[in-house]
Amino acid sequence: MRIGKNIIVFFLVFSIFFGVFGVAHAEWFISEITEIGFPKEVEHSDSPVMVVFYSGMFYGKFAKMVDDYAKKRSRIKILKMDRSLNQLTVNKYKIKRNFTFAVFADGELIDKTTSIANTDDLTEFINHCLKKFKEMRDEEKKQEWRPERIKKREKEMEKNKDKKGSNEKEEEEDYIYR
Repeated sequence: MRIGKNIIVFFLVFSIFFGVFGVAHAEWFISEITEIGFPKEVEHSDSPVMVVFYSGMFYGKFAKMVDDYAKKRSRIKILKMDRSLNQLTVNKYKIKRNFTFAVFADGELIDKTTSIANTDDLTEFINHCLKKFKEMRDEEKKQEWRPERIKKREKEMEKNKDKKGSNEKEEEEDYIYR
């Protein structure tokens, strides 16, 4: 009986020392994503999504930090992607370093960073991205709610600009050939 307790204590100390709990802990709230599921989960998502790109094992302080954030604040969906197994996505979004944090919304990359050291940095980065996303959405709404006559006038102005530009070029060419 005493040997069984010693083995359990040894396993717990060993697990804590090598971060096994960190790996298991992070698995609870953060889902793994691959290139196959990336379009559905990230590019076609209705809400902003943060993807943590890592290589090898997702462990240590980053796993715990992201997991803690995911438990407390659910304003953003958090996924993880192994860089070494998903080269097409990594190359598409120019992910160069391990533990790159990237936020996507409406199929676009809003921002990415590798300079996150603690939960405060992570919170600040996500708030920055959400603010940027809100500004993008507000601009889209302005475009959608413009009256048709204003849209029509703007299109006509653009056409006139193009015509003036082409007329000026023709006049320059005529002058050169004269």
